[in-house]
Amino acid sequence: MAAGDGGGAYVLDGAHGRPISSVVIIVAVRSQALPLVKRFQLTEDATLLAEGIPCVRYYGIYKDLCINVLWLGQDLAHGKEIQTQALFSNDCYLDNGAAIAYVADLLKIPAIFIKAVSYIVDGKKLDAESHLQNLTGVSSMLDEAVVGAIEFINGKRLSEL
Repeated sequence: MAAGDGGGAYVLDGAHGRPISSVVIIVAVRSQALPLVKRFQLTEDATLLAEGIPCVRYYGIYKDLCINVLWLGQDLAHGKEIQTQALFSNDCYLDNGAAIAYVADLLKIPAIFIKAVSYIVDGKKLDAESHLQNLTGVSSMLDEAVVGAIEFINGKRLSEL
């Protein structure tokens, strides 16, 4: 059963009374996932979540939290990371955060977003090599921000955030 706060936000009854127990972190590229996997000593789940969907799950327990890191994986047909492949072949970028927010809202699951943006190159189109170099720096900053958020969330109730 869900209870509303009058502003459209809903949480499961009793969710305010118990500490947060699990966290799902979704990342677009492997270089963002691996520092978190190492930091939280997560184990890879080699099975795909659904047939044909290139997604890798890492999981484990850190302090009082069940941590799940989902890396969107590689395009198995092309051997390239899906986000990078889409970025350079279509000259566009699909914001996965918007899709995640939509589903979280439908399911009435609280969501916190931490977004890291790679450096913008002025005056010329960003090539694949520059993109990957920028991604390394951003991945480091993202790692620090996610670890800080996990440390903050651990042991807290939803109502305490």
